[in-house]
Amino acid sequence: WYIVVTATSKPSDAAAEITKEDYYVPTPLAPAHHPTHTMDEKVKHIIRDRLRDRTMARKNKKYQEADRIRDELIETYSIVIDDRTKEWKVVDEYYDNDEDDLFVKEARMSQRS
Repeated sequence: WYIVVTATSKPSDAAAEITKEDYYVPTPLAPAHHPTHTMDEKVKHIIRDRLRDRTMARKNKKYQEADRIRDELIETYSIVIDDRTKEWKVVDEYYDNDEDDLFVKEARMSQRS
């Protein structure tokens, strides 16, 4: 995965801007054969775009919208998001045990207000 940040021709009207430090990436803690890394590229792009939308909502203090996007990602793609490390991971019953998964524990802690 790599990140390309491009400038837009539209001026930002009081909206927060996203920097490359705001982008979320699939966690490198998951093994290469894990669904986090083997899923379809189109799905990865959808997840990336929704995470970008969530970041914008959080930067603009639209926390209910950010939470709704987070919940949508969990429901639709079974991903867990760690806001501290800016990483995400697919939680798959075959590969992961939520109770023992350190990434999942840390991600849930990062969601606390």
